[in-house]
Amino acid sequence: PAAGVWAVRDAMGQAELERMQELSKAIDVFKRQLETNEALIAELHGEVARREALCRSMQRRLDQARREAEASQGAAQRSRAELARCDSRRLQIERAGPHPSDVEHLRARCGEARAEVAALDRVRSLWDLRRTRDEHVGQLR
Repeated sequence: PAAGVWAVRDAMGQAELERMQELSKAIDVFKRQLETNEALIAELHGEVARREALCRSMQRRLDQARREAEASQGAAQRSRAELARCDSRRLQIERAGPHPSDVEHLRARCGEARAEVAALDRVRSLWDLRRTRDEHVGQLR
């Protein structure tokens, strides 16, 4: 076998031999480039998988935030209705005449209802901000 290689080499001219050596070097360069590209592709696949997982996680969080915001809005609405009932009842009692203990009790309940409405409005505002942020993040994907 080795004699066959030498026979081919002897049969080639110097120009053909140099051309074969250049081709061999070019093949080596292309092989290294291919290996580098394959490593980059594998790295990119990993990065894509990580980002897809992050997107799924963010979508789940966004969905949860939406559900919680809806629940918060419902609770705020119920608290506003309770506040309106308390205000109405307080006005009825005040018009009926002085009953200090009843009026004070209703004032306290109304104050509590107002505080709860304010707290729920703050929670809803925070969820609205979070939802807006998550929607912006979703648009960036």
